[in-house]
Amino acid sequence: MRGAKEIRLLSALLLAVAGFLMMLGAPSAAVAAGGSTSWTYVLNRDGVLWLDSAPFGKVPPVEVDANVAAVSAVDSSHAYVLGTDGVLWFETAPFGHAPPARVEVDANVAAVSAVDSSHVYVLGRDGVLWLESAPFGHAPPARSEVDANVAGVSAVDTSHVYVLGRDGVLWLEHAPFGSPPPGRSEVDANVAAVSAVDTMHAYVLGTNGLLWLENAPFGTAPPARSEVDANVAAVSAVDTMHAYVLGTSGLLWLESAPFGSPPPSRVEVASTLAPPSPSGTTTAQAAPPAATSSPVQTTPVVVPVPTPHGHRHVKVQIRLSWTWNHRYTRLHRIRFGHLPKRATIGVKCLGRGCPGPLAMSARTGTVKGLERTLDGERYRAGDRLLITISVRGRVAERVRVVFRYGAIPRTRLL
Repeated sequence: MRGAKEIRLLSALLLAVAGFLMMLGAPSAAVAAGGSTSWTYVLNRDGVLWLDSAPFGKVPPVEVDANVAAVSAVDSSHAYVLGTDGVLWFETAPFGHAPPARVEVDANVAAVSAVDSSHVYVLGRDGVLWLESAPFGHAPPARSEVDANVAGVSAVDTSHVYVLGRDGVLWLEHAPFGSPPPGRSEVDANVAAVSAVDTMHAYVLGTNGLLWLENAPFGTAPPARSEVDANVAAVSAVDTMHAYVLGTSGLLWLESAPFGSPPPSRVEVASTLAPPSPSGTTTAQAAPPAATSSPVQTTPVVVPVPTPHGHRHVKVQIRLSWTWNHRYTRLHRIRFGHLPKRATIGVKCLGRGCPGPLAMSARTGTVKGLERTLDGERYRAGDRLLITISVRGRVAERVRVVFRYGAIPRTRLL
């Protein structure tokens, strides 16, 4: 009996440590926040936040902000964005020029869950959870303490919230707030994350990577539930029929009921970028990447492009990061190095899977807009991409990219 008790105490201690590390910024913070089946905020592992819209894979995503640790959506024009420095902002469209219009909400923040544009649950780095209210701009704003020793949170409304304790126990808590802990019902244990639908339903991610849709009545853990998927890293609920599910492989899916036989019906939304390595996003002059025979690549791979050698040639470093999944290849990021004055960049796509527009151009001063347009584009096997960098009186740099089935794109200098 004594041994069993010691094991339970050790398990509780390990869960508490895990929750503490999560709040310090360990991986597994919010990766995507979906409020609709037609759009979602996608946070890549490189800290860049995007607004992605349906049909996914065909509409270019819009960059919202950079150096982001977590996000919680209000709608497609408003979101609470947590920076890697622990400062929480309420950001407003139009997006595309990071950072967008924004108002500071609070500082020393570990996690966030939005109710609406005037109310938000804010988890401090000290494990104390607050319900904060507008007007924002003076940190901290008006607020009421909800609970302490908290590792995660998912809002329902200003009176109800799912609260994940550092011990891995999940609770549905309700107002009045101000004297923690408030009134509450235990939902489940051994929980890693939660995403609320309403007071009767929540998507619950277990510490073993299994995702469940759990239903009231709560109070006897685990409650009635249906298995949604396995090998899950994060989840963001839309309703009881739809959820955005991030796999441990880095692929983000929009999954749909009926649940119970994983994986359910699903549509790929995006794949997240891996943290930058010491070599970062290798420049075009880097050595070729190792060959891969896998038809699926979820960690971005850089395609090196040799630069011309002639003294009259235009010589610009190009950085390209790719992932692929059988027939489709995604350009996660393209960045051009230092451009000569009055340079012109032309990009043309040939093939049945080309995203529109098929031809684009930019000058030295507008290259950032071209990069944002190309970032996130998806191509199909057989498509060809031609990149031309020209300067009057010099030999243009011309690069051709050929997309292949289940393999790294073939890139060559013309």
